[in-house]
Amino acid sequence: MNEIKRRNNEKEFVNSFAKNIGYPVWDKAIVSSNHKNPQQSGFTNVVNEDTSFVYIPLVIENDVAINGYIMTVVSDSSMNIVYRLAQDYKNYHFEETTTQLSATQFAYSMIRLNSHVFGNMEYTITDKRLFSSDTTQYHTQKITLTSQSTGDGSNGLLNENVICSEITWQGIHCGTPLYCAQRGSCDLCGTYCYMETVGGVTICYGDGTPSIPPTEGSPPTGGGTPTTGGGGGDIPHDYPCTPTPIPNVVDNPLPPCPPPTGGTGWNPNDFNINNPCNVVDSLLRSIPFRQNLKKLRDSCVLNYEKSIMFKNAFTPGTYASVMGTGQASATDTMEVTLDVSEPQDGVMHDHPKGSRIFGADDFYQLATLWREHKVQNSKTFTFSLVTDTTSYIIMITDSVKFNAFVNAWLKNLDLATKFSTLYYDTYHMDDDLPIGQKEINFFKAIQTWQAAGPGIKLFKGNADMTSFNPIKLVNGTLIKPDPCY
Repeated sequence: MNEIKRRNNEKEFVNSFAKNIGYPVWDKAIVSSNHKNPQQSGFTNVVNEDTSFVYIPLVIENDVAINGYIMTVVSDSSMNIVYRLAQDYKNYHFEETTTQLSATQFAYSMIRLNSHVFGNMEYTITDKRLFSSDTTQYHTQKITLTSQSTGDGSNGLLNENVICSEITWQGIHCGTPLYCAQRGSCDLCGTYCYMETVGGVTICYGDGTPSIPPTEGSPPTGGGTPTTGGGGGDIPHDYPCTPTPIPNVVDNPLPPCPPPTGGTGWNPNDFNINNPCNVVDSLLRSIPFRQNLKKLRDSCVLNYEKSIMFKNAFTPGTYASVMGTGQASATDTMEVTLDVSEPQDGVMHDHPKGSRIFGADDFYQLATLWREHKVQNSKTFTFSLVTDTTSYIIMITDSVKFNAFVNAWLKNLDLATKFSTLYYDTYHMDDDLPIGQKEINFFKAIQTWQAAGPGIKLFKGNADMTSFNPIKLVNGTLIKPDPCY
């Protein structure tokens, strides 16, 4: 920041830069580091000094996706600042190699940073050369980021200048499986094609250090001279350029290499991890999730509960679920006790006929999952309830408030017992009341437990559980929609 200010004082460029290239999003900056003598990486340059990398996203006013980023490289002996744009991917090689940053790797780094800023986890791929191991036979349609690394980077996204995510690809594969097997390959794209999903693949790409010499203000090698007309000013635009000289001309200088144009090869979809309504809507598009809701609805005629925990919620190809059941004809063990050994994306359960909203035991189970770190991602985790006539989903919308709520009321069995007494004796949640009154009492109870609220949002499903909408209590007497903004 101070270095940018210093350069701007010498020659004003910040206003033009912000208008044409984008405003720096300082609070989303990511810091990573390479230490002396690191291991050689296929996607990062060897750095022989302690080096810090700072990535500052750039967003043009009123846009809903990043336009690029400022990259600052600080080592023991120098500091360099460049900027890169998302559309620069076109100047990278589309073939995957072990020695050079590819177009897919560069695009992935932009997508990952965009996810960090705006929360979009799903992207439609419009340039079919990207994310395709065989650009002749497999055309990627969509990718979904389902998890991220938890390295030593300050934001948990970067570690040793490398970012990792678990990604699901959905694409068109040319040639039926049998047709391809019989011929050894498929070259009839458009004639024999089928949809294919490849899920649960973790990839790690590094951004590569900028191709500029350590001299301050020097242009990027092969990337053209920085211009002020495009808003770059005293921050060079770093992009690769390998033009071919004219044949048979001795000492022919390399022709100019203009920066790439034409926008990106991907578009963020509506799945915004920071919007709970969007997360629920995306989850309902998952066929396995809807099927499990129906299984629980069909089980409501039993006199004991069933429960399903699941992983990979947004990737149908790798969605995995496990069902647990209570014990029939044993009233003291009708509830389900799940053996949760690893973090989950969600838990759903049913209530036998007559019990139509979350119980005190349900809250204790949710709190236990939270305390034991069995919630994979608080922004996408769902805790669902299905009955014979109603259905609900709880989402954690404020992890700080929810953690305070758990510690105050559900940290141990003694507190949970007091919680249960308040829930049932004071707010009559187990009485035979109309469901509308139970919903009112539910909200009154959670507001009593914690004045600032427990950091959750309650969604109510329609009759066939094809949509869930958030609700809230208004004026202590009315249940109203609670939109996500």
